[in-house]
Amino acid sequence: MTPDEIWQAVATERRTLHDQLAPLTEAQWNHESLCESWRIRDVVAHPSPPCCCSPPAVRTGAVRGRLSLSAAGFRC
Repeated sequence: MTPDEIWQAVATERRTLHDQLAPLTEAQWNHESLCESWRIRDVVAHPSPPCCCSPPAVRTGAVRGRLSLSAAGFRC
């Protein structure tokens, strides 16, 4: 795949996820997930580092944050 094809696939996946999550109420977003101390919104945001960050920047930040993107300062 070319970089453009990859980003098109990413955009398609994000649109699909958005469409699936859009109907959730505030209470559903704040509901506890199966992960201890995590709400649904935390689980959904977890695999979503900002796309404006390069992969090396995300890796470096994750290492500095001891593998925690939140501790590294990434905010969704």
